[in-house]
Amino acid sequence: MRAVQEWLRITLGLLLVASILMACGNKNMTTDQPNTDSPPQFSKAQSNEWFGTARWQNRMLVFCGPAATTERQLAVMQAAQAEVLDRDMLIIDINGPMAAVHLGEAEPAPDSLYFADRFKMPTDGSFQVVLIGKDGLVKERRDDVFEVAEMVSIIDAMPMRRDEMRGDE
Repeated sequence: MRAVQEWLRITLGLLLVASILMACGNKNMTTDQPNTDSPPQFSKAQSNEWFGTARWQNRMLVFCGPAATTERQLAVMQAAQAEVLDRDMLIIDINGPMAAVHLGEAEPAPDSLYFADRFKMPTDGSFQVVLIGKDGLVKERRDDVFEVAEMVSIIDAMPMRRDEMRGDE
């Protein structure tokens, strides 16, 4: 009888531990691993608030499409990080469920479909890159990788950027 009670105590203890672990889901318990939980969902009001905060502070380069092309676009921008950040840019990939800000400082971005809808971008998997001015309007739309020299030329011709450059002198 004592052996059965001991077996029952151990089994119940293991079930308790298993239920606690299941309640925790697949959360990473160590700090050196990225959090793989589902990203927060943004309401339309929260998404509008995010854009309201980014507007007048940042220009954005938003892109979507096949992995090889989006990786190339990101690599081109990362290679010119100083020039990109000097122009108050946010480099945003909208291929996942939530938009990912790869360069520039911003709060977590709204979901990708919100970006695609707001800037009339494709959701069929084709590549597109859109340059958004600080006023929140589309300044340039491309179906191929946007090279840094071209982007810098367009941005530096913008009245707001010219004012910024005069202020830096």
